[in-house]
Amino acid sequence: MMPSLLRDVCLVALGGAVGSVARWGVAHVLPTGSFGHWPTFAVNVLGALLLGLLLEALTRPGPETPRAHTVRLLVGTGALGGFTTYSTFAQELWDGVSSGATGPALGYAGLTLVSGLLAAALGMILGARVRGPGGARAAEQALDTTAGDTRTGAPAASATASPTTPGGLPAGADEQPPAGSSSTGPASSGEHR
Repeated sequence: MMPSLLRDVCLVALGGAVGSVARWGVAHVLPTGSFGHWPTFAVNVLGALLLGLLLEALTRPGPETPRAHTVRLLVGTGALGGFTTYSTFAQELWDGVSSGATGPALGYAGLTLVSGLLAAALGMILGARVRGPGGARAAEQALDTTAGDTRTGAPAASATASPTTPGGLPAGADEQPPAGSSSTGPASSGEHR
């Protein structure tokens, strides 16, 4: 096994162990009562919120750094993957339907899914705020002006240094290759694949 792959597996395993123990703890703290599903509901909704926050804060700014990669695997895939439990959610739904409580089971399913989506959206909003002023827009603008052409490694072109055609394309982008030649090289900087 390659060292980087082994490192990644260890990060996910360590995070998963921590997340699973945390889920076990929540199951022993929250009441089960007549509804019985509060622990599962709580870990899945909280996990969706935290995953939305984490991924928005780590991945939206641009290419993944080694530090972000480590945090994503340890906390996102590992800890939050071990913390959330959609298999238990599915089992609880099946138990409800098979016992004849189809209505409450479907209500629980709808409540969990909608709450999870809203929690993930809130997490993304919070993640953008954690990232700092301007959120995703500022990060994308910074990348556009500093990253250059990620396909060819060419540096970013200044808006004043590159003449453009009246249509806004880089000069020469609308020119055809000479007859008999083929254009198999990299796409012009104005094209996106």
